[in-house]
Amino acid sequence: MGARRGSNDPMSFVFTLGIFAIFIIFAIIENRKEKQRRKEIEDYCRRNHLEYHETAYNIPRIVNSFSLVKDRGHTNEWIVQMSGIRGEYHFYIFEHYSVSGSGKSRSVVTNTICVVTKEGVYLPQFFIRDENLILDSLGKLFGGQDINFAEDSAFSRKFVLQGIDEADIRNFFDSKIRRAFVSHHVSGYKYEGSGNCFMTLLPGKHKVGERLKLLSDSMSIFRELIPREPQDEYLS
Repeated sequence: MGARRGSNDPMSFVFTLGIFAIFIIFAIIENRKEKQRRKEIEDYCRRNHLEYHETAYNIPRIVNSFSLVKDRGHTNEWIVQMSGIRGEYHFYIFEHYSVSGSGKSRSVVTNTICVVTKEGVYLPQFFIRDENLILDSLGKLFGGQDINFAEDSAFSRKFVLQGIDEADIRNFFDSKIRRAFVSHHVSGYKYEGSGNCFMTLLPGKHKVGERLKLLSDSMSIFRELIPREPQDEYLS
């Protein structure tokens, strides 16, 4: 019988080395792509008189209490921030990087967050996400909240709307506001509002163009959440 191949078999070593090399090359390529993505964001900010920060800077304190970013793991970082002022509006776009678990159960999640604020605005505390027909139907059986509007099936079928004060939310979400969410929504967006702050979440990390689309959609909805006023240009 031939000798059994052991762990010191040259072919096994070459195979293992090849896998390791592929992993290193892939990591180098991804690192270069990430550096290029951040550079494009920074260059755009410089050209358009916006601020760029590698870590979170001067984001409104109220954002810390929003469920979309609060207590999402044992590690939470807000990174790659672009922000600016257009008229009476302040906006902040950043990535929320969170880590939960460890070892084989370790999970890393990155979301892109857009926050828009305006002084003198009041929004009731609310949260909106896509509705999952099966899971949310089961959730309602166990007391899950979903504020529906009998007169607006297009909105109610599309979204789960939640909040602390249901009466306040029903009074606030008139047909104009509900129509704005339906018109500017992109699958995967999640929304949260409170006080003078409106937040939109887009899963993943994204390039400049996708960030600007997120900002445009967020601004379009936010403008409908406040009294009507002349449109000002917020992007060049």
